[in-house]
Amino acid sequence: MRAPKIHKVIEGSELAKFGVSTPHTSHCLPNNTVLISTLGDTEDNSLGQLLVIDGNTWEVTGLWTTGHKTANHGYDYWYQPHWDVLVASEFMVPYSWKLGCDVDVIRNKDMTGHSLNIYSWTDRNLIQTIDLGEDGMIPLETRFLHDPKSPQGFVGCAFSSTVFRFYRNCDGTWSAEKVITIPKVKANGWVLPEIPGMITDVLLSMDDKWLY
Repeated sequence: MRAPKIHKVIEGSELAKFGVSTPHTSHCLPNNTVLISTLGDTEDNSLGQLLVIDGNTWEVTGLWTTGHKTANHGYDYWYQPHWDVLVASEFMVPYSWKLGCDVDVIRNKDMTGHSLNIYSWTDRNLIQTIDLGEDGMIPLETRFLHDPKSPQGFVGCAFSSTVFRFYRNCDGTWSAEKVITIPKVKANGWVLPEIPGMITDVLLSMDDKWLY
């Protein structure tokens, strides 16, 4: 019988050594490391970054990203080495949502994510930012198709109740288009006249034929 137990705890102070906080999404990489997205700096201001952890020692080894350009916000990410790309989404400035939901903050595009950030997988630098606009507020879970040779994927935008398809252009740049809109529901006694669909996750079937 298996008995899982905690092997090691990486404290926030370890992340702070590299100027980041609020870890979120983790994925294992082919080189026996773990890549974790972070949402803020050490003062809980927004800062989209990616942190590397050694898969043998479980020590934080540093930031994955290079260059001077950084993402305004962070959240989820997924990568596709065949197309030399990592696509990262955006949430909100950490100090705001740690105090609770504030609709005025959500509507503030300086404090709330509305973009996809495109990184070179090889060079690990931010090469493009796609602004999804008012229809793409709070893009969260990012999903490439399972077919590694398919240069496209989807992201669900929580507050806008939409799903965007992102894809690679012939010139190597990336674009995004809205493909799904979930109708909002009228409600009384809520903070807004209508409740958005709040898409918090999207999933693709293993054969890439269905999106859930």
